[in-house]
Amino acid sequence: MCCGGPNNHCVADAAGFACDATWRRSTSRIDEDSLFYYDYTGTATAFTAKATGDLDCDNTEIVYTLAGTATNGNPAVLLTEPPPNSD
Repeated sequence: MCCGGPNNHCVADAAGFACDATWRRSTSRIDEDSLFYYDYTGTATAFTAKATGDLDCDNTEIVYTLAGTATNGNPAVLLTEPPPNSD
């Protein structure tokens, strides 16, 4: 959880992302403080990326999930948002 950090944001760790082999293979870079922390898992044909945050610091986290696949060279992604007013 990022509450308690500067401006209640997660502190960016650009060097940590650069050193992580999984993040290095992705095109994503986190180099600014944000309201979310991130997780990514993947293979050659599928991935799942998650952004988790507690926007109002009430100890209730929300999660955005992006799932992707590549079947026979055809990419597909699905964004799953948290329910409205869940934080």
